[in-house]
Amino acid sequence: MKKILFIILLSTAILSGCKKYEEGPYISFRPDNRRLMGEWLVTEYISNGIDSLQYFKDSCGANLGINELEDDNWQFIIGFGNSKKLYGGFGGVMDFTSNRKGLEITPFYNSYYGSYVIGPFSPNTKITWKLIKLTNKEFKMTIDVNNRSYKMSFKKITDSRGKPI
Repeated sequence: MKKILFIILLSTAILSGCKKYEEGPYISFRPDNRRLMGEWLVTEYISNGIDSLQYFKDSCGANLGINELEDDNWQFIIGFGNSKKLYGGFGGVMDFTSNRKGLEITPFYNSYYGSYVIGPFSPNTKITWKLIKLTNKEFKMTIDVNNRSYKMSFKKITDSRGKPI
C-alpha cells in the first residue's frame, strides 16, 4: 500500500512539474516548434480587457502563417493577412525565448504595404509574448507593453504541410 501511495505521489509531482504553459498539456510528444508551424485563425484579440478582434482583423487580417526559416528549426517567418498567401497584412520573424515559455516577435517594415503599428506590433521592434497555451490545435499568448495588456488566441487551420486540420 505504501508503494502504491509513493508511486501516485511521485507521478503527480512529475506531471505537475512537466506542465510548461499555464493552460497547456502536461505532456506532449510533439516538439513545440512543430506544434507552432502552420496556418492559424486569430480567434481572440483583447486589449486592456476590451474585445478588439474585429479591429485587428480589419487592420491585419484573420490568419497567421508560421513557417520555418530555411535551414533553421528554431526561427520562424510569420505573416498576418486575409488569405492563404497572407497578402495585405504584415510579417516578421519569430523565435522562442531561451526557456521556450515565450515568443520573441520582430515585425518587418513593409515598404509595399506600409508600416503597420497595431497594439504591441511595431516594425523592427522585438517584443516578447508569454505563451500560456500551445497545443497541436490552438495557442494563446499575452503581453504587457506601454501600460496595456494584450491577449491573443489562435485556432489551427492547416498543419505545416498545408493540410486542413
